[in-house]
Amino acid sequence: MTTHQSVGEVLARTIHHADQLFRRRRPDAVLVQGDTASAFGLGVAAYLHRVLVGHVEAGLRSYDRQAPFPEEVMRILLSQAADLHFAPSEHARANLLREGVPRERIFVTGNTVVDALKDVTRRMPLPDVRALWPVGAVRILLTMHRRESFGSPMLEALRTVRRLAEEDPRVAVVFPVHPNPAVRRAVARTLESHDRIRLCPPVDYLTLIALLRSATLVLSDSGGIQEEAPSFRVPVLVLRKVTERPEGLAPDGNVLVGTSGPAIRAALRRLLAKRPNRALSSPQPSAFGDGRAAARITRILSAALCGTRLVSSRSQFRYRR
Repeated sequence: MTTHQSVGEVLARTIHHADQLFRRRRPDAVLVQGDTASAFGLGVAAYLHRVLVGHVEAGLRSYDRQAPFPEEVMRILLSQAADLHFAPSEHARANLLREGVPRERIFVTGNTVVDALKDVTRRMPLPDVRALWPVGAVRILLTMHRRESFGSPMLEALRTVRRLAEEDPRVAVVFPVHPNPAVRRAVARTLESHDRIRLCPPVDYLTLIALLRSATLVLSDSGGIQEEAPSFRVPVLVLRKVTERPEGLAPDGNVLVGTSGPAIRAALRRLLAKRPNRALSSPQPSAFGDGRAAARITRILSAALCGTRLVSSRSQFRYRR
């Protein structure tokens, strides 16, 4: 990481160093997860060395090149370099089929994010986060960091959160603030100096999961949280115009609200009027996975490397509500 680095710099460094690595040591396969510049760079470098590329979380599409930016284009291009496409859902699989990806190369596995949730909650106690929450019956976990939200959209959303806290004494907010300077400037202009809005540095994964599990609801523009929250039955007001994860959209689940103040307030009132269910202590299967994605990916990758015929339907995740 370097100060004020651009996405282009990250991409260029990733491709350069991956190219050097593959010249020294040629792997049999490369697995890339998600849609970041580093994932795309590594996948392209592997393709150029004729290494088998498996893409975990394949097929996510918002069909808006500017949102999320630049991830939407990164994942579309990565699909062109990948040999095996590990789609989290049937919806993602359908996206890939529409783009001409061969059917036999697509495997609906669920997403490894649910594997991680189930693993950490089973193997270790989560941190006690009670001291992080301000006093309030309505606990809101807030995260914002998307580049397309920088400027007026982020400022409007954050000002709305502050007004909600000022108007309703039940509201308590925790915001792990992203280190990006654009986010920090917006936070400084809107959320500082309120006794029921707790601003904290970025938290580790276990602490984030503990905060998520203890929240009444979430306000977020994150992609990952849209997958994590449904496993705990915690509703998310998605602070974006479009989402690549429509499987989670539901009146009592993820709700797409954008960054408009009136839309956020109206959606929050509707959710609180329903008295949201208490969050589950352990993650449950959701539209994004059942905790067995990694096992499916392992079997498929092993078969591919051994030259065994792959039958996608035999290693498929199906979600039933």
